[in-house]
Amino acid sequence: MGFMIVLKDVKLIAIIFLGSVVGVAYFQWYFALPVFMRDVHGMPPQFYGSMMSMAGLLVVLFQLPLTRKLRSYPPMFLMGAGSLLFLLGLSMFGFIAAYALFLTASAIITFGEMIFFPTQQAIVANLAPEEMRGRYMAVAGLGFALPNILGPTLGGLLLDHGDPRNLWYIAGLVCLVGAAGYASLKPYFPGSTAPDTVLTSTAD
Repeated sequence: MGFMIVLKDVKLIAIIFLGSVVGVAYFQWYFALPVFMRDVHGMPPQFYGSMMSMAGLLVVLFQLPLTRKLRSYPPMFLMGAGSLLFLLGLSMFGFIAAYALFLTASAIITFGEMIFFPTQQAIVANLAPEEMRGRYMAVAGLGFALPNILGPTLGGLLLDHGDPRNLWYIAGLVCLVGAAGYASLKPYFPGSTAPDTVLTSTAD
């Protein structure tokens, strides 16, 4: 019964839906990129591993100060900004070839992740009545299941059929749709993001 109440929260469902849409594109960074780097650019697996290590280091160094710096910004502005950083980084993979540029694109995505995911969790926590916060967070967590299921399938299809670079252009377009969706929700989420609800990214 408690979960039915959660599912009737239209604002929550809108946040979960948009997060899932953007997530399908974002998770190609994990699912499709190593295959793309190997098959299209002939890069060895350790290139991708070192790139992910760099991303983890950026999170360690910048997550907390970045969260504090952005705490006063409206939540939908932050969600849109994160989506646009995903757009930029993912789209770059379609037309770059040098490993240094792959590192640059991944750094852009990492900063997007440091903005996007903590803000989304803070929004969900703020929407939830205190006694139902666990249920709200559980339902929001299911929003990550959809991108994890659809992401590898859709990414694989795009890599195997046609120009593999199209995957990254489509991923960028999906992120643009997500950013537009967050912009449309701005009137329904006034104020700023709670400063200390979530301080680390859960995507890593």
